[in-house]
Amino acid sequence: MSTTRPQVLLAASDLKERKTIAHHLREGSWRCAQAINWQQGLRKLSKHPDLLLLDLSMERAEQILRRAKKGTRNGNGTAVVVFDRKKNPLREIKALRLGADGYLGRPEIKEELYAQLKPLLDRQEAEKRHFHLLHEAENKALRLQRENKRLQDFTEKIAANIPLSIIIVNREGRVTYVNQNLCRAMERAAAQLLGHTLSEIFPEPFLEPIGLDETVQSVLVGGIAAQRRSMEYRGNFYTYRVLPIRPRKAMSESRQAMILIENVSELRS
Repeated sequence: MSTTRPQVLLAASDLKERKTIAHHLREGSWRCAQAINWQQGLRKLSKHPDLLLLDLSMERAEQILRRAKKGTRNGNGTAVVVFDRKKNPLREIKALRLGADGYLGRPEIKEELYAQLKPLLDRQEAEKRHFHLLHEAENKALRLQRENKRLQDFTEKIAANIPLSIIIVNREGRVTYVNQNLCRAMERAAAQLLGHTLSEIFPEPFLEPIGLDETVQSVLVGGIAAQRRSMEYRGNFYTYRVLPIRPRKAMSESRQAMILIENVSELRS
């Protein structure tokens, strides 16, 4: 994060007064940019100074003030302190209504200038630190999101190509995920399987002899993986295993169960 000194934009048309104030600002270790008319003031505001010190007697000073308070990253605009070389109280009231953050009666007096500007500049610096940290957190979240997406895509690619059928079932016994190997074996699209129970997608002669429903429920409740089992269906031989899927902090019950089914007919033959 940048540690550059805060910058004050001094917009004042009177040369003598501008020189005095600019000297005080530099003594206070602040950078000072100067605008001698309203055109320069508007142009230099686009460089986002930390604070605008504005002479209300300058031509179109109200326009400069409106632009400064229009809004920046913090939503509040640039901090603005005004003074009036011609001492017009009506201008002071209007400036405060337009959002000026402070008024200086005697900006040429260094102590008064510092007392008004320092709290505002400290606040601006704190806000910049806040937005910097917020920006870093957002970037970190985006990086994690991209990394999770990359890992998810990589996992999906592996799951789609390994010679295993994968089914994930939630606590309600409904299918939340199937891989492509299972879809090919069943000759059905994933959309036709998701959201259904095991008994709705598998024929009873397949489920009943091996007690797959009961095994899944046991894993969901106990949170312990079931032993690998074998089964035969329509002349093919399979092995299957049910594993718990649970949050890291959970020690017992799992939220989902993963069923791994492998056709071992060729190995047996």
